Amino acid sequence: MRDISERKEAERLLLQARNDAGNANNAKTEFLARMSHEFRTPLNAILGFDQLLQMEGGSRSKEQSEEIEHIMIAGRHLLQLVNEVLDIAKIDANEMEFSIEDVGLGQIIENSLALIKPLADEHGMTIEKDDVNAVCVRADSLRLKQVMLNLLSNAVINPASK
Repeated sequence: MRDISERKEAERLLLQARNDAGNANNAKTEFLARMSHEFRTPLNAILGFDQLLQMEGGSRSKEQSEEIEHIMIAGRHLLQLVNEVLDIAKIDANEMEFSIEDVGLGQIIENSLALIKPLADEHGMTIEKDDVNAVCVRADSLRLKQVMLNLLSNAVINPASK
């Protein structure tokens, strides 16, 4: 006969740790879903009011019209990021789906530059681009745009010359 009580206790602790990890993962997934919903509600209101401002027209300067357009672009991007938070839960559950399609780099770069321009202006930087309208890649456009924004914001905030 051998005393296996230590091994049984280790097995019990391991099973408990696995259950605790599963519970924590479920709590994280629920938190992400609730948080993204709470962000979406006010964000949709902001986007709605921005659309109203755009429809009204009126006697705005070109600069004011551009700023209203920046609000819309940034709001849509933020909404996409909120949706990305939900995707984290899908990744954890191995349910992530990608939308691979032909993506024109010109539009991705234009949108990314429009979002990053205020930050570049704040840092006294000018961003120039080549004409890439004819360039097309197969990718998930949302994730490609996020990569582009990350690269641009890193270049603006942490330029190599510092």
